[in-house]
Amino acid sequence: MRKFILIATLFVSCLSMLAQDSNDTVTSMVSGNWTATYYGNTYKGNRRNANGEPFNKNAMTCAAPKKIPFGTRLKVTNLANGKSVVVKVCDRCVGSSIIDLTHGAFGKIASYRDGRVRVKVEVVK
Repeated sequence: MRKFILIATLFVSCLSMLAQDSNDTVTSMVSGNWTATYYGNTYKGNRRNANGEPFNKNAMTCAAPKKIPFGTRLKVTNLANGKSVVVKVCDRCVGSSIIDLTHGAFGKIASYRDGRVRVKVEVVK
């Protein structure tokens, strides 16, 4: 019985170390200046995000490159005015330094007229 408990404890410890390394890797890949755009204002019907959730143009969500796992929470700060929003990754986009915010999230940090803004992106832990 003691061997089982020892092995289980070691297994859990290894898993937590791997998860921490994974979080550090995502943080290092994400941190930096990106370009933010918005999408979804014209979507009609029952569109679903890449993670399977129903799309909501007013939700605080985003589409990000494949290197960022679904569910990751990102703080996106507009470099021009300092406004920021926290969004959850639930969809995919093209490009390695572009983040597509939903219509609602983009409106929190910039005017829709801008269409595209330079932002700082950070992982929220």
